[in-house]
Formats: sequence, structure tokens, C-alpha cells
Amino acid sequence: MAEFVGFKPEDAEVIRRTKPIIEKHLPDIVGRFYSHLLRYPPTRQWFLKSDGSIDNEYLELRMRHLTNFWVRTAEAVFDDEYAGYVDYVGRAHTSHGADPKIYIAERYVIGQVGFMSHAISDVIMRELHPVDHDFAFKAEEAWDNLMMVLLEMLSRAYGGERTPETFDALQHVDHAEVAAMAQKAFELEQGEEQPVVFKKVGVAHAADIPDGERKIVSVGTLSIGVFHHKGHWYALRNSCLHRGGLVCTGPLDGDVLICPWHGFQYDVTTGKFLSDPNAQLDTYPIFIEQGEVMLQVPDTGATAAPRPVETASALKANEFRVGDVPPGAAALVGDMAVFNIGGEFYATQNACTHKAGPLNEGALEGSVVECPWHGSRFDVRTGQVVLGPAKTPLKTYRVIVDGPIGRIEEQSVMSSEARTMEDNEFAVSDVPPGSALLVGNAAVFNVDGRFCATQDECTHKKGPLSDGELNGEIVTCPYHGAQFNVCSGAVINGPAKDPLQTYRVVIDGDIGRVEME
Repeated sequence: MAEFVGFKPEDAEVIRRTKPIIEKHLPDIVGRFYSHLLRYPPTRQWFLKSDGSIDNEYLELRMRHLTNFWVRTAEAVFDDEYAGYVDYVGRAHTSHGADPKIYIAERYVIGQVGFMSHAISDVIMRELHPVDHDFAFKAEEAWDNLMMVLLEMLSRAYGGERTPETFDALQHVDHAEVAAMAQKAFELEQGEEQPVVFKKVGVAHAADIPDGERKIVSVGTLSIGVFHHKGHWYALRNSCLHRGGLVCTGPLDGDVLICPWHGFQYDVTTGKFLSDPNAQLDTYPIFIEQGEVMLQVPDTGATAAPRPVETASALKANEFRVGDVPPGAAALVGDMAVFNIGGEFYATQNACTHKAGPLNEGALEGSVVECPWHGSRFDVRTGQVVLGPAKTPLKTYRVIVDGPIGRIEEQSVMSSEARTMEDNEFAVSDVPPGSALLVGNAAVFNVDGRFCATQDECTHKKGPLSDGELNGEIVTCPYHGAQFNVCSGAVINGPAKDPLQTYRVVIDGDIGRVEME
């Protein structure tokens, strides 16, 4: 098929060169794709619990699998192992895959390939065409040819299986929540993990687990399978990557551990998923000490080890010790919260703008903190609302790091009432939720407290989008009715065909700033 459609070895090298920009946009693409799936009842059904609510854990798992598929595809190593992987993915969607109860109609798999083809073409157009038109053309052609090959490979699994189309009403989807989950899934697949503190625990007498036997042990909330296999010891998390099945209770065929729920297979010596070696079960260091089987497991209740404290000077009210706020953590400094995101520090007001919940006690995922009281989410880098019920952004502060000491300062920005706005600035109060404002050549939209910005001119006939009707994340051009997602720039409905240029919005107190570079 590759030869038939003209896919050549040099196309693989072109695709490999596009990997950085594909990865850059992949969280957004995956988020939009799953928002799309959740709108349609025939595909939404596979992500529902028995009570009809969304199974977020399973949804995140599927996002991780899809992220891994396209990252691996962009690596462009198209060997027999990759071909087997694609074949496995194709069968997994059919009634003769690992879980026969799951059947995704072929048209939706075709739709996924079409969705990704359009999304990747859009990324190439926006990122590469302005820089290197010739290479962008080669990249589009290479990806188009590859998509045809993938479509043929995935469709092989279906044979004569068919299901009738349905026309059920579309469902509402909270895209912001799905997008945040897609970002988390991408970070997990990329291995962006925070440092973990381990503890050593004894789980059994070695004599109680002879060679060829196993034991399921519990350590806190973890269920772990301990295997004495061919003279060696292994410890795996007892939760299948597919649906959380009790994988360590399944049959062991040589080195192959088979999940008893749906037959997913793993290498018991490494935890690797045989159909995709890039995925694997969590494993734990295991050793024998004085006849006891000992494990090293994450200590979820551990605090950072004590560090030497400088005694020469006391901290001021707006200062903190950098070592006290490790990556992924937050700390209270006065009435402010300081966050460490991958070694970079950000600070906001500590009180949630909804009901004053303490944000320093909230869960921090990437750059998004969740209020522990009512679940509002904010991007701590900009203060923007990512998910309600809060509608007002956070006040942000400048953080200066001087050796081991960090200092939080007011942003050097006066209030909107006290100074003249720059061309790219606006007063937050001038853009209430559900409205838009023209700022320079950009249109700023307030989507339930989250600010998004795009070019103001519609890509069809230059209609002023700041004068259009905003419904959620969708704006309708007042000229000819073209519709766009104001947060991603994607075309939702024609006659426009080209997406909008989007811009970052930074909120600093009561001032907003559109960053166009």
C-alpha cells in the first residue's frame, strides 16, 4: 500500500522532522478529538460508567494511548514492530480484539484518521508555511500519504463487520475539562513526572513464596503482585492498563502475564505491554533482606527531607526558601500562593475567586491548580480561569529567585484606572463572561472566565469577529455565519476554510494583555 500511494523512505525523514511541532500541538488535538467523541452517543457510550457519568480514569487512559500512538507515528520508525502495533490497534476496535464487548464501528476509525489528517495539516500550515514553504509542502504530502497507509492498515481488522448509523441528539461536552485531561495525558506519556519519595516495606516471608509462585499484597492503597519467577523476584502493580483488571491474578505462560479480564499481555520481568513496548505496568524494586521480601514503594505521605537553614537572616513576609517548594508543589507566602512548575516559580493570590478556598492546598497538575473546595481550576502562570465555578481570574505576582531565596513582588503594572492602556492591553472588567472586545487587531473573548484571543478578521471575508455572537467557545461571524473555536482557532462551520491565528492572553490583576509574538 505504501508503494501504491507513493510513500517513500524520504517521506519518513520529513515526518520525523515535523515531530516537535506535532508534539507541541498534540494535547490540544487529542482534547478536541475526545470532546468530539463525547458529543456523539455511539462513541460516547464507551466512556460511560453504569450510572451514566463519564469514566474519567478510562478516558484519560484512552487519551494516553492515542497520544502514544501519534507520538510513535511521528517518530517515523516504520518497521515490522510498528506494523504489528498498528495491526493490534486496529483489532482493538473490533469484536475480535482483546475485549470482544467493545466494538467501534469502522466509520468512526476512518473519522479519527480524517480528524488527525486535518489537524496535522492545519498545524503544518500554521507552523511551517510561514517559515519554509517548500518543506511545508513536502510535510503535508508525506503525512497525507502516510494517513492513507494507516487507514488501509486499520481497516483490515474489520472484514465484513458493519453496524447501522444512528442519528441520536448530540451531547454537551465541557471542552475545558477534556482539554485539561488531554494535557495531563500528554505529560504522563512524555514522562514528565515529579520526584517521588520511596519507603521500604516488608510484605512477606521469602519462604512463603517458592519459585514459580506469586502473592498479591496491599501497601496502602496499592495492590501489588509479587512474583518468584525462574529464580528471580518481580513486583508489578496489580492493575491492567486497559480497564484496571487484576492483571497479577491472571495466568502466566512463560514470561507472559495475561490479564484475566480481556487478555492483555505483559512481560512479567519488565511489566512491558507486549503489543506496545512503550507502555508498561508500574514496577517496584524488590529484594530479600534477612529472609523477608522487601519492596520500595512511593511514600505518599512523605515530606521533603530537612535542609540546612541559613541562620544569618530571617525571611521577610514576602520571601520563601526555594528548597521548600520542590517541582509540582505549592506553598503559602503571606496571603499569596507560590507554585513550582518544572523549576520555574509563579505566584498568585491564595484565595480562590469563587469562595476563597486555599489554593496552596489544591492539587497542581502541570500549570493548573484545582481549588480544594469547589473544584475551580486556574492557570497559575496567567491567573486565567480554566474551569468554573469561578469566573474571575486570579491576581498574579512576580517571583524573583536570588540563590536559595525566592521573593514575591507586585507586578510592575498600575491599575487600568490609573494609567493609559497599551495597544495590546485591556481592562478585565470591560470583557464580562460571554462577551468580546476588540484589542488592537485582536478579538478577546471571555469564555466563562477564561480569556482567549484570535485575529479579529474572519478568514472568509474579513468580518469583525469581535462583533459576532459568542456561544461558549464558538463565535459566529456577523457577515456570512462562519463559526470558529475562539480558544483553538479551529473552523467549526464554513464558509470559512482557514483557521484563525490565536494569541496568548496574560491577566495581571485588573489588566489583560494580548501577546501577539
